[in-house]
Amino acid sequence: MVDIWTLCFVCFFLANFIVKTMKAVIKIYKILTALYLLLLILGLIFPTRIRYNLITLFQTFFSEGAVGITAGAIFLFLFILIFWHAPKTLSKLFLTKGHLKKFWDEI
Repeated sequence: MVDIWTLCFVCFFLANFIVKTMKAVIKIYKILTALYLLLLILGLIFPTRIRYNLITLFQTFFSEGAVGITAGAIFLFLFILIFWHAPKTLSKLFLTKGHLKKFWDEI
């Protein structure tokens, strides 16, 4: 039979492991979205094909009436939700001036 203290220790260890893993996953998510936002901004500045595709996407949303506007609003909401932390993460990356350990701890 398993002792109650052993079971409590295992549950505590498992919960601690899950929390640490989720913190690392969230940090990696923030870094990836920041890099993707940076690439998107650079893509909007330089190549005209990316800019044209984005303009065509919004024109398609607005030309489809109420359904298109609803889909566009959902798309915009998801875009904001995905890139909520990206500007803060990019500013932290630039403020740490290449010290990756310090950057990882600040996220």
